[in-house]
Amino acid sequence: MSIKNKNENMRKLENIRNILIIFICFQIIMSCKENSVEVTLNNNAIMFNEFPREDTITFENLGDYKTGVPKKIFFMDSTLILFNIPKKSKHLFNNYSLKKGEFSKGYVSKGKGPGETIGASCAGVIDDKLWFYDISLNKVLITDKKKAIKNNSFYPFKEYKLKNHYSRIDLMDSLNFYGIGNFESTSQSIIEKTNLISNEKDEYYGEFRDDLNDIEHGTIKGVYNSSINIKPSGKSIVLGYRHTDLIEIYNLDSGKCIAVQGPEKYGVNFVAKKKTMSYMGKNEKTRKSFVSGTVTDNYIYLIYSGASAKNTSEENRFDWQYGKFIYVYDWEGNPVKKIILDRHIYAIGISDDDKTLYSHDLNTGYLIYAKIN
Repeated sequence: MSIKNKNENMRKLENIRNILIIFICFQIIMSCKENSVEVTLNNNAIMFNEFPREDTITFENLGDYKTGVPKKIFFMDSTLILFNIPKKSKHLFNNYSLKKGEFSKGYVSKGKGPGETIGASCAGVIDDKLWFYDISLNKVLITDKKKAIKNNSFYPFKEYKLKNHYSRIDLMDSLNFYGIGNFESTSQSIIEKTNLISNEKDEYYGEFRDDLNDIEHGTIKGVYNSSINIKPSGKSIVLGYRHTDLIEIYNLDSGKCIAVQGPEKYGVNFVAKKKTMSYMGKNEKTRKSFVSGTVTDNYIYLIYSGASAKNTSEENRFDWQYGKFIYVYDWEGNPVKKIILDRHIYAIGISDDDKTLYSHDLNTGYLIYAKIN
């Protein structure tokens, strides 16, 4: 074969390869366009345009905390229990004494053994108990909260193995929990009440939109991704959705739901994707709404981001992953106020009198606080 013919064949192969690349890229783009969806999760939501008031607060340093990164902060009399992000912390829990201004030694180590954790997704305090849920090992561990504070230890504890995996749960009492994002279930219910001992479900709340039936269940669970918090005195649950500025408050006695959305009133933008299982994919219009939150008997406090997925660069990661605002509602669903923060946060704790806000500075590592009205 002559050099000329050889070069000509190589050019043909190159052209064919380029055409194939263009065709594949076109198919991917068209596929994304075809599968890109925006949905409103609750058509009965009460819409609002603005909060009745806006407050701006400035945090002050409380203590230098370098051994962990809190995911949640629980206020217990004169002690803060810090529930840490497992991957970024030496131990799952640390205590901070407000009276002494001291941090405790950490407790609950990483591992698969008794009393250890690999991937604790949520934790809480109910009555006289401290608990956490390990989504990786699919177990719930419960201990006495006073002993945990006094001894900086999770021993002794009770351990419960769950039949189903949940994205998040919250304990109603020492024997029952409410869970969302049941990966194994094909139920249309958003919330399931389950007994820790029997693993039997006996109550269901909310339903996924029936016009999403053609979308695989794993994707729907992602679309409905939210936080879950039970009112300390019981009787109500609030869900703060991850990708739409919607909250839902469920009355556990009547089963009725109060849905409130605003002030921007956007739906969930997503692309249905699948690898080993289906999941919700993000597009450039996908937005992060409620990052995390906590509740008292008086109010619901939800950390809000509002950033879009196109801002997920390293430079703008704080906008997407964390929040610089706190949206406050009462348990009737009424918007109370918007709190504007002087920095991005992820963890939040509120005193029982709703007058002090506790958090963690992601840049300096300090535990911080601010007075609120």
